[in-house]
Amino acid sequence: MENLLTNPWIIGIGTTIIAALLLYYIFGIGKEKKPGKSFHPSNTNVNAGRDIIIGNREDVKDDEQMRRKNILNKLHHEYILSNDGISSAMLAGLENPPKEWINKRLKELDENWRI
Repeated sequence: MENLLTNPWIIGIGTTIIAALLLYYIFGIGKEKKPGKSFHPSNTNVNAGRDIIIGNREDVKDDEQMRRKNILNKLHHEYILSNDGISSAMLAGLENPPKEWINKRLKELDENWRI
């Protein structure tokens, strides 16, 4: 029986799967996008003008959560691309990079939050 690690078909299929996972996580192919709230002129809220500029509190909270998730997602990919010996669980998105590394990168990015 031929060694599976030297079989070109196995290597090709494995490489294709890893590439597809990386593209999925990097570019978010297939992810649902949450539609934003739009302003309607008939809004009778006294603070409607302010809400257009800074967003209402729920929108700001949702936007900040989404921004942080995007940062963590990018850091996850950065860790995978910049380190050797990455586990298959981390490649599949089931495992996260070390918290110390993520917090160090957040500090380098001038983010005021940590995990």
